[in-house]
Amino acid sequence: TIENHADLVADGALPMLISLSNSSDADIRYFSAFAVSRIAMNPAMRRTVTDEGGLEAVLYLARTDDQLVQRALLPAITNLSFVDANKQQICNNGGLPALVADIVSHESSESTDRSRLAC
Repeated sequence: TIENHADLVADGALPMLISLSNSSDADIRYFSAFAVSRIAMNPAMRRTVTDEGGLEAVLYLARTDDQLVQRALLPAITNLSFVDANKQQICNNGGLPALVADIVSHESSESTDRSRLAC
């Protein structure tokens, strides 16, 4: 829950989750992406996610061919785009194609609605 995000970050979980984005195991990459995405949903944690290197990890994973991981990342890209300083980095480092692909591949969903907001 959002209430736990500050505790997770304070306990040092965020750098560990971010480092797991480089795992050779697809399941670990997926769950890492999902966890970072959930933390990025908390407006109070977005700057922290960026400062800890989460945006770079999210954008790295957005460029993979694993669509399951990409879908798990869309909320993170969208939520991190609400930090003005992140917008250019998202566009320059592969985040925009993932958002656009989500928009054109789905008629309507919560994920697609978030993607539209980020664009």
